[in-house]
Amino acid sequence: SNFLPTGKGQLGDNTILDKSSPVLVVGGHSFIQVAAGSIHSLALKADGSVYAWGDNAFGRLGDNSTVSKSSPVPVSGSHAFIQVAGGFNHSLALKADGSVYAWGYNGLGQLGDNTVVSKSTPVPVSGSHAFIQVAGGLNYSLALKADGSVYAWGLNTNGQLGDNSIVNKSTPVPVSGSHAFIQVAGASHSLALKADGSVYAWGLNSNGQLGDNSTVSKSSPVPVFNTNINLLISDLSGSTMRRIYDVTPGDSISYKIGKSPNYFGNFVIASDITEILLQYYE
Repeated sequence: SNFLPTGKGQLGDNTILDKSSPVLVVGGHSFIQVAAGSIHSLALKADGSVYAWGDNAFGRLGDNSTVSKSSPVPVSGSHAFIQVAGGFNHSLALKADGSVYAWGYNGLGQLGDNTVVSKSTPVPVSGSHAFIQVAGGLNYSLALKADGSVYAWGLNTNGQLGDNSIVNKSTPVPVSGSHAFIQVAGASHSLALKADGSVYAWGLNSNGQLGDNSTVSKSSPVPVFNTNINLLISDLSGSTMRRIYDVTPGDSISYKIGKSPNYFGNFVIASDITEILLQYYE
């Protein structure tokens, strides 16, 4: 999207003009996954290379410069990644061996390399960790392990790292509790999904975005109200039921639940302080 500050080329169409309908990213590339930061974009190719475009302050495009680009440029280094994720001012990428690399703004430790110095090329996240998924938030990062544990690093003023503190961290720390998650997501708050369909949240809660029937921020995971294994989703006719399978955070309003496997449509659950709203759309 192009809803934040304009003029940085984040649409990748070789212009700096806003667009109100989809435009093709230039270059004739063939990508397999994309991710968005605040004002920059990332895309992964099947060969593991990553391309980026848009705002390049603090080196978030990873091309060893801080010059913004309006068309895709390759991220520096001979890396083979399997997933990319965009943070607000930084970028993350996961390798098949479970290592994570990061680049961009690092003033709050969100690159996880045990410094607070920004980087314009990928640097490895500290520690001998083996992750299976990464996610970027507002000046912090999250990563999931195969055993279901979650680690986090960076900004922690609202408890968004989930380590039962509000102290920033420049290396990965485990999220509190003996949880087994299957997916994580971050904004100014963090979300994690379990295999049974339950969702946990932590971090900023000023607008009820944790969905725990309060507006008090939390520094460790709390269950989202009424998203347990028994919460099934029906379409408008009530004839088809599906469990929650994907979580994505909003900025400050709630969370949304994404597409269900083997299902012809999508659905969204928006959870505020007092209620859960179910909306189906094709």
